[in-house]
Amino acid sequence: MAATLVGNLFSGAFATPALPSLSLGGVAASVVDDAKAKADQLANKASSAASAAGDKVDGAIAAAGTSASKQVSKAAPGAIELYSGKYYYTCALGGAVACGATHAFVTPLDLVKCRKQVDKNLYKSNTDGWKKIYATEGGLRGL
Repeated sequence: MAATLVGNLFSGAFATPALPSLSLGGVAASVVDDAKAKADQLANKASSAASAAGDKVDGAIAAAGTSASKQVSKAAPGAIELYSGKYYYTCALGGAVACGATHAFVTPLDLVKCRKQVDKNLYKSNTDGWKKIYATEGGLRGL
């Protein structure tokens, strides 16, 4: 039996006593060889189906992108094109409005906080600090 397995190993046929094998006109065929052949056929069919589906998806994406851009231009004629000069201007304006308002309220608070960290007795409270800075350092400009 070991000699048969070793002989089959070098001849390319992997017939084992557990799996039936048949002889077709002197050509040895086994269930494993048949299963491998069927698996290869299925793999080829699956590969071709996957590539066909991929081609359909690519076509659908291209068509959707084209029709979507046409719909956007029809639906929103004043829309801002991405990465255009108007886009960057609008982003800068939005950032200035948001950050400007934030800094207008946070900077005076930070100023009093930092001065109180240096000298605890300088101001009694934040509002006391703002009043003293407003009175002695040029009004709003001091804050």
